[in-house]
Amino acid sequence: MILEPGVWTLSGSWRATEETALIHFDGECVVSDQQDGRYAIDVTAKTETSSHLEYGIWVARNETGLYDATIMGTDVDLIGTAKLESIPHVAMLLNRDATVCLTVAVFSLPEVFGARGFLRSADTTFTFEIAISPKHVDIQADNIVEFKPRR
Repeated sequence: MILEPGVWTLSGSWRATEETALIHFDGECVVSDQQDGRYAIDVTAKTETSSHLEYGIWVARNETGLYDATIMGTDVDLIGTAKLESIPHVAMLLNRDATVCLTVAVFSLPEVFGARGFLRSADTTFTFEIAISPKHVDIQADNIVEFKPRR
């Protein structure tokens, strides 16, 4: 999986395919390695209209070499299959009644990772794009010494 365990920042947008107005959002995700080819990803995001979104994503390698994937959260409960052994990563997930379908590809860009896909629900199809970059954490401690250049 190309997203290493750690904290990642998200910035993206979505829109219905028959509309031109984008809804922008920012957030973060925490990727944790659960061992033996299993990963948990906690996603929190906030839209420009202050809507708060939360998702839990779980992926686990299955006996066929693919990954079983589950997404649960704000108005979503999807299960499906992902291919994470090569780039781009691709996944297709459905709700239990197969009335909602999500397809997504995760790929590498020069300075960030990207995700792009579609969500179809009832008669509406949405498209989305997300930039994913590592969150930089400033480390501060009393035992760190700063070296100044000589004059």
